[in-house]
Amino acid sequence: MANNAKLMTCLYLYADGHAVAIWEQYHKIVGKVEWAEIFQHYGPEVRFKSGRIVVSRYCTGMKTLLKNAWWIDASEASRSNGSDATKKLGIEVGYLKVGLGNEWHNYVMFNELSCLSGEYTYQPDMSERFEDVAEKPTWGCNTMVVKVHRVSPKPTLEGCRKWVADKRKQWKDFGWKAPTFRIFHDSGTEPVETHGDRQSETGPSGAGLSVIRSLKKIPR
Repeated sequence: MANNAKLMTCLYLYADGHAVAIWEQYHKIVGKVEWAEIFQHYGPEVRFKSGRIVVSRYCTGMKTLLKNAWWIDASEASRSNGSDATKKLGIEVGYLKVGLGNEWHNYVMFNELSCLSGEYTYQPDMSERFEDVAEKPTWGCNTMVVKVHRVSPKPTLEGCRKWVADKRKQWKDFGWKAPTFRIFHDSGTEPVETHGDRQSETGPSGAGLSVIRSLKKIPR
């Protein structure tokens, strides 16, 4: 590996959706430096109920695939998952399914054989929760945690109402007539609620109308 090149050596994806990435980088004075970054939500919907998926350092394509997947499922290696041939030989077979779209049939599946080691593995007994590791300075065998990537809280309808009320109060405190505020869903064309008592018009400057379009899945 070239000097100063940053490499993800291992990725651990857990059943609650959080992930731990182990990075290393070579420094010309101190040599190899290793650290961990924790992601509260790595990306895909996780459908296996326990444990973790471990992807090794050289399987860069698998790491990219998991990051961009819609969903991920995994099965513990078992004789019941295999073919007649593997059952006859006593070989346990596990699988990793990676969803590439919203349709149930749009996925790729990788088989894991108990008699072979691969670039990834599913470990159903190695469980961990994000809240148990997010505040700790180290992870695993004393690997230093340098960054925790947290998910921003989703705005709620109640939170938006409070934001609108505060904005309208600011306008009134200055002696101005507050504009009309309308709360929209991301994909909606009709407002969820309208706050104000005068007609407003939209325009390039948004004069008289504030539309909140940053809402994510407001509970209906």
